[in-house]
Formats: sequence, C-alpha cells, structure tokens
Amino acid sequence: MELDPVFNPADVDTDIEPWDPYFTVDSFASITNPHAYYNMDKVRVDFVWFDQNANKLYYFLHDKHGEKIAAEVPPNLVASYKEKDFAQTFVSINNFQVGYVDPTQYPRYQNYSFVRRDWLIAVNSNTVITENPFSEETGFQMHTWLPSIRSLVEDKTHRKMLIDTIGRVIRGGLKQPKGVNTCEIWLRDLTGAEIKFVSIHTLRKVAIRIAKVIQQQGTIYLTRVMLVHTKSGNLLVDTELTGVEFDPAFHKSEALMKISI
Repeated sequence: MELDPVFNPADVDTDIEPWDPYFTVDSFASITNPHAYYNMDKVRVDFVWFDQNANKLYYFLHDKHGEKIAAEVPPNLVASYKEKDFAQTFVSINNFQVGYVDPTQYPRYQNYSFVRRDWLIAVNSNTVITENPFSEETGFQMHTWLPSIRSLVEDKTHRKMLIDTIGRVIRGGLKQPKGVNTCEIWLRDLTGAEIKFVSIHTLRKVAIRIAKVIQQQGTIYLTRVMLVHTKSGNLLVDTELTGVEFDPAFHKSEALMKISI
C-alpha cells in the first residue's frame, strides 16, 4: 500500500536563500520595529557629541531625505567609539536596533533638545559603523530638512529646541551689552519672514567672516542654534556647539540670493 504523499518528506529546495534576520533600509522612516535588527548603507553624520553627565556618545544623523535621528552609544561602548572621527562623513551602520525615547530623555545641551523623535538608534556590541566614502558621489542630500524662518517666528510651542535653518542676511551689527561683544543679525527667508540671530560664541570664532556676510548681505546656514521664545517674539541664539556655513552651495541658498532687499 502506498503512503499518502502528504506524509512523505518534501525534497529540500537548494535554491532557497538562507533567512536573513536583518532588514536593510534606506530611510529612517522605515525603522519601526524595536525587536528587529537593521542595516543602513548610507547615512550622514552631522555632529558628534559626548554627554559627560550621562557618559554617553551621540551621533546625530540624517538620511537621503534629510530626516534626522540620534544614535546613542552606551557607556560601556563609549571608549571604543570615542577615537573614531565620523563627524561630517558618510557612514554605513549595520546590526543595530532602535529604542523608544522617553520625551524627558531626549539628548539635550543646556536643556535644549538636539532632536525629537520617538525612536533613536541603539548602538550595541554587534553594531558596526564604517565610513562610506562613496555616498557623496551618489547625489545624497548634504543638508537636513530645514524649517523656514516663518515657521520659527510663528512657533508657539515653547519647546526648547536646537534647530538648523538658513536665511539671507538683511542687516546686522555689533553690540556690547554688559561689556560682552555680541552680534545681532536679521535673517530673511523666501517668504519674507525675518528673525533675529544673536551671536556670542560664533562671533569669537569667525568675526571677520560675519562682518563680511553682513556687508555683502549673503546667506548663512546655521546649525544647532537655540530657538528662544520671548514676550517680544522668537529669536535664535547661538551656543558653543553652533555651526555656521557662509553662502552654502545648495539650491535654497541660491534662491535666497535672488530675493530683493
């Protein structure tokens, strides 16, 4: 008597690829499962910061769409990452997971949050971060998504955020409140909205360049500036971590230079 074929063992299909437990994604929006492991071939490291109070290292990254996320290196792995200079480079990140971020635990500098997302990349002992020098040649977006100056002026949330933005210099000058050299610069976006940028720390580093951009009414790309809410209106204030790029070479800067002043 022949056995029912349903009980016969199936032949092994040698063409089936082995199961890969890692998900390869190309955007942060695709990272949603805290139980999964992920690989990303191309991300840009905008800034690296060591939180001395928590003894944690943070990489602030953006993907090809300009979306930002933080990667957290825990205290037990800080020593192995601290010597790696990934700032302003493209990297590949493999074998990582994501973790939920309690809103009270966002990475902060002087009580201002670097980035606010529900998730952050949790670097573990299996994670491998390597420089990817080819990403710059593939049209990868060099800058993060930037809020308009109008949105910053109209912001009523009173959230303490470190933000990035770009604007055309309309006017500016030096001030000396309480004997401290300060520079006040008014920036305008493509909608005509204006906001004041107060510089103390950046002025000390690039005073000549600031004076030149005021005179020429050029464009400024600011990173990690505090959005400060006051009764008289919102303004931008720099910190020791603030970065500035003068007349940056990307499309929004070129469009700003065409507006009439």
